[in-house]
Amino acid sequence: MTFNIPNKLRHRKKIEKEAQKWIHLELKDVINPNQIIYECKKKESKYYLTRITQEDIDKEFLNALSHFKVWEKEFNEYVSFTNTELDKINLTTKEKISRKNLEISRVQNQRNKFIKDNMKFKKEWLEWEIYQKEVDSYNWKIQFLRKEIEALDEWERNQILELEIFINVLNNAKNYYKKWNYVQKGKIVSILFSNILLNNKKRLQLQVKPGLETLFNPIWWVIRDSNPGPSP
Repeated sequence: MTFNIPNKLRHRKKIEKEAQKWIHLELKDVINPNQIIYECKKKESKYYLTRITQEDIDKEFLNALSHFKVWEKEFNEYVSFTNTELDKINLTTKEKISRKNLEISRVQNQRNKFIKDNMKFKKEWLEWEIYQKEVDSYNWKIQFLRKEIEALDEWERNQILELEIFINVLNNAKNYYKKWNYVQKGKIVSILFSNILLNNKKRLQLQVKPGLETLFNPIWWVIRDSNPGPSP
């Protein structure tokens, strides 16, 4: 299915108005679920021109999440697992950032030595160009390494966020799903579900990730499977 969302230009006024209040909005913050549309464009498919909105998908997820339940024992086990994972993430990031900082220091020392060694020489225009290119090369390496550190910081934040989201989902999945934007909803969906299919009656059917089936009430499975045979 093709995926269509509204053009950002249609929402520019609202985004610009909020920007004047120092509120940063993106497309994900201003579009409605019914404006996000999936449509089958393959003429040979029996689902040709079938249209599904994000609102339709949200209804299915909300129905599934209303049957989502984690017992206290399982929740405490996951909290313990999460704390261990947080320690691993923090340690991994610290080690990688430390190595990057050492590399930055090494390149800075090389650059400074090069500058000092060449400071005493009078330089013609061509010589100055060669000299400056070398200095710029050192500066570029330093800048690149710093960007890699920023990327590691962002990776760490994303990893922690996913763990936090899942903890929140375990507590109150349905209510969190209702309140979040479609990007945040996508995080929940990717954690719990592996796929969304259309069955033979052109109804949406969710596939739960292996190992998480017992977190959903058996009643939901009966309802979900009352329209058998998801199509490939």
